[in-house]
Amino acid sequence: MPNERLRATLLEQGLTVATLAESIGVDHKTVERWITKDRTPYRRHRYAVASRLGVDETFLWPDALSNEQVTAASSSELVTIYPHRSTVPRDAWGRLFATAEEEIGILVYAGLFLSEDTGIQRTLTDKAKAGVRVRILLGDPDSPQVAERGTDEGVDDAMSAKIRNALVLYKKLRKQDGVEFRFHQTVLYNSIYRADDQLLVNTHVYGITAALAPVWHLRRIAGGDLVNTYLESFERVWESATPIPGGVAMGRRIDYYDDPNAPKANSLVPAVNVVVENDKGEILMIRRTDNDNWALPGGAVDLGESVTQAAIRETKEETGIDVEITGLVGIYSDPKHVIHYTSNNEVRQEFTVLLRGRWSGGGLRTSDESRDVCWLSAPELLNRKMDRSMRKRVGHALKYEAEAVVN
Repeated sequence: MPNERLRATLLEQGLTVATLAESIGVDHKTVERWITKDRTPYRRHRYAVASRLGVDETFLWPDALSNEQVTAASSSELVTIYPHRSTVPRDAWGRLFATAEEEIGILVYAGLFLSEDTGIQRTLTDKAKAGVRVRILLGDPDSPQVAERGTDEGVDDAMSAKIRNALVLYKKLRKQDGVEFRFHQTVLYNSIYRADDQLLVNTHVYGITAALAPVWHLRRIAGGDLVNTYLESFERVWESATPIPGGVAMGRRIDYYDDPNAPKANSLVPAVNVVVENDKGEILMIRRTDNDNWALPGGAVDLGESVTQAAIRETKEETGIDVEITGLVGIYSDPKHVIHYTSNNEVRQEFTVLLRGRWSGGGLRTSDESRDVCWLSAPELLNRKMDRSMRKRVGHALKYEAEAVVN
């Protein structure tokens, strides 16, 4: 019976029998017999062919190795075991992804610790720019599987909140070409972190969080089947998963002012707004997608950046405009003003720095967070619908006072 796998692999890669024979140092008639008569090559030749074609030896010749040989090779795939994910060296995750030349894969429910690491996000971005395929699978926060995992870990609704937080933190990465995100609705028995032929596998244990469960470091070895098992599992989940839309779903934003019925604040996040003026003295404004109100561009300050850097980044992301920061208008931190984000039930106490800037380039465009973007004169601006705190900030900005407001 012909070896159709070997024949098909040669065709897929545009190789001839003669080319393969020459590259591994055998006669072309020998390769023809491997294909047409399904002869099994010597081990050294099987390994050479598999390496040349970039596939596993057991894919081309499934019955070539005995069970004892497969078991021995699989045992060699285990590099080390960590008793808990928290004991994995912090830089091990970055070093894993930094080795990737073709493929990075992440299969988790939330994996919040990765999304919080700006160094890892930078590595994923750089790898995608270099042509590495980056695929990230997150649990569907509204799925019963995520709810069940939250119950199993004893964290209940916090599991879905973690996923939504991770989505927000991945906002920039999700816009990077070469990076794909999908939601899965799968009961995971392991979280998988892949860089080409290396894996970190975080086992899931009933009743404890993933951070306390063991992690296996695996490296694929010719003839082994342990790594292949996890890679096949990843592909099955990927095929059944749903692509996540490009934008970050923020849900609704609800502002409360000195309201006894307001939810209790559970978060304090430094944020920034920017009063950007053009050469005509007009002010840059956006109409938000989460509450349909008009606002100055801005958002949360990310880890690793200054208030000024956050202001420049947020303005560019939300409006397409480049801004040069020129000064401080005020600081707003009223504990009686809380903002409820329905997407993850985060309730933030107000803490916003308002900066002034001038247009330095770029062109107007909308984003996932801005349904309209435009330049408005002062009279036009004051006639737009705004929440109370934003109207107060705009009012202070239009006074052009020398001394900053501290509220």
